[in-house]
Amino acid sequence: MEIKLGDRTYFISDVCDSSNRRKAALRKDLQEHGPEAFLASRKLSPFAGCVTEELVAAGAEVVFDDQGDEARDLVLECDVVDVETNEEG
Repeated sequence: MEIKLGDRTYFISDVCDSSNRRKAALRKDLQEHGPEAFLASRKLSPFAGCVTEELVAAGAEVVFDDQGDEARDLVLECDVVDVETNEEG
């Protein structure tokens, strides 16, 4: 999957096999450092698929190709979590 933020496009995994505790820590890192730093980080960017919804809420855009229907449906069906309150919206 590709996600665009500003004039940069990042390739991220659309799979997240992290625990809920790890996802909460990733959301916190995203909130503290911002989406640009999160996506540019060698440590955090491999886990971007775990916080795709939050990245979109922070202004990132998922880039779909002609065969991206499954990814588009996944993003549109996901619950968005507010990065400030960690509540689903």
